[in-house]
Amino acid sequence: MNWPVLLALSARTRYDTGAQGYGVLLTALAAGSMAGALVSAWRGRPRFSYLVLVTAVFALTEIASAFMPSYGWFVATLVPLGFLALSVNTTANSLIQVVTPYELRGRVMSAFVMATAGGTPLGGPILGYLSERFGPASALAFGGSASVLVTCAAAITVRRAQKPDPKEADSPEPEATGGLSTEDSF
Repeated sequence: MNWPVLLALSARTRYDTGAQGYGVLLTALAAGSMAGALVSAWRGRPRFSYLVLVTAVFALTEIASAFMPSYGWFVATLVPLGFLALSVNTTANSLIQVVTPYELRGRVMSAFVMATAGGTPLGGPILGYLSERFGPASALAFGGSASVLVTCAAAITVRRAQKPDPKEADSPEPEATGGLSTEDSF
């Protein structure tokens, strides 16, 4: 999510709070991110089920933030959004490093960074267009909706990869889990 642009537009056009209001929005997001960093450092081994959970809650919270009727309520949603955004990023990063074989880790992490940070040049113009045409709330709702769809698709894909194929049930080879522990099923 392109937070600086969306929060600046929200402060200026949606809530008419100016630079000071923008600072409060960034502070709320940062406070949540700090809490997310502390909890992420405390958590043990990353689990795919936790990643799906925090990503889904993040997406739904982002959609809810788009419908906040007042500036105070919008600020209140940014604290959990900061927490969840950092939790998603840290958990995904850790999970990828844990499940990826050592010799492929650098390549896989570069693809992950390219997909996450590299998506900004693609998503930025879309969010900018939506914000300009329909307001920053529509861009937030669109981003949250896209996150819901991607989370559902990823959860379904991994779940299918973890299920043993009935045709291969008698096979002596272990089932393909996509690198994830079978104890991490939903």
